[in-house]
Amino acid sequence: MSTKELIIEAAFSFYSKPYTKDFSLNELAQKVGISKPAIYRHFKNKEGLIEGMQAHFFDIMAKYLAERRLSETKMAQEDIPFASMIQFFADNTQYINYLLVQFSRQCDFEKVIYAALDNRHALDDDMRKKFQSMQDGKNRVKKTESFFSGVSMLYFIKAREKVINKSMCENSETEIKSIKSTEEFSRNLVLFIKSGFEGSTEKDDILHPTIISDGRKKELREICKINTCDFPEENRIFKAFATVIRKYDFGGVTIERIANELGMAKSSLYFYFENKNAMIASLIEKEMTMLTQICIESSSEARNFSEYIYLSLHSEVEFFKIRPSILPICGWLLQTSVEGDEFFRPEICSAWETKLPQKIKNLNLGFPMCRDTLKYWIGMLPVMLFLMVTNHKIGEEELDELLEKLFDFIQFGIEECR
Repeated sequence: MSTKELIIEAAFSFYSKPYTKDFSLNELAQKVGISKPAIYRHFKNKEGLIEGMQAHFFDIMAKYLAERRLSETKMAQEDIPFASMIQFFADNTQYINYLLVQFSRQCDFEKVIYAALDNRHALDDDMRKKFQSMQDGKNRVKKTESFFSGVSMLYFIKAREKVINKSMCENSETEIKSIKSTEEFSRNLVLFIKSGFEGSTEKDDILHPTIISDGRKKELREICKINTCDFPEENRIFKAFATVIRKYDFGGVTIERIANELGMAKSSLYFYFENKNAMIASLIEKEMTMLTQICIESSSEARNFSEYIYLSLHSEVEFFKIRPSILPICGWLLQTSVEGDEFFRPEICSAWETKLPQKIKNLNLGFPMCRDTLKYWIGMLPVMLFLMVTNHKIGEEELDELLEKLFDFIQFGIEECR
């Protein structure tokens, strides 16, 4: 490996943890074992290094897609865009974290991916059509299986990584042995995304879909509606926190910037909170408790687990409509909370969640699955959907269609989602 390649690989290693602060060239040079001036022999400046990292990332994707496409069946390619990348990402999770950071910084990053892969001749006609259709407002609803499957793949890869890290820390040999190879994991995940709960569970299982009539769906949507008159006003510090995330990205959240956004002294915030983490935890706890309580109240009307999922999805989206500031903070939580639980996570469960066993043994993705893994997946999908809706300025009517597609995706996979 050349020195230039070593520098790029070392730069990607800073993304080995989900929450990545910006790194300096001094830190990079120390990691490679060279002097800082030696970096400038290969890159004009840090911007040049970042461009080199992005080019390297797309080179890997293009090469891997081209190689795997030859060995995959046509069916797998049609059903799941980038299915061949699952095993690679599972083996190299630093690239997932890099990808998540890029998506958080660029709302049109999917266009960047499309252009880069197309220029490298890595896309076949079917993949090209799927990418293009996501940019076409007329066909976007019909093609959202690409978005749902991509988000779910990343989520379950990260969930598997967390199980591995936890098992190793606790020296749990039993759990470590039950974690299958990345090859088997990717194969199981493909099957799950293709067929959802219907194709992955037995008919008598609580997770197995129950058909909901159109009339009943209308009743459930009414249950989820929130009376804004009775809703408490949004906390101004919370709004400032969200604005700082939008302006400076996840790694740029500081007490100083939040105070500046509020037009107050940093010391004034410390009067109420001991430090940044205490402030963030307090703000998130209040909002997430409110969201959780709303979901629990609405889901108590569910007659089965399918109705629980339907109510949960619609309750979250109704909450986001009147609390838009929570969206960037949810995105921040998705990145920061993978490694640990230092920030608040509501532990209360709905009546339907408690009916699930702690260990989901009948849903085999190649690693031990717990109740919370499914709970956070179902809860995370509408967050990502609403972020897409916001970025692409999607109207309420189309949002309703997308929610129906999302529900079908969870229940029946991308086969039914189309």
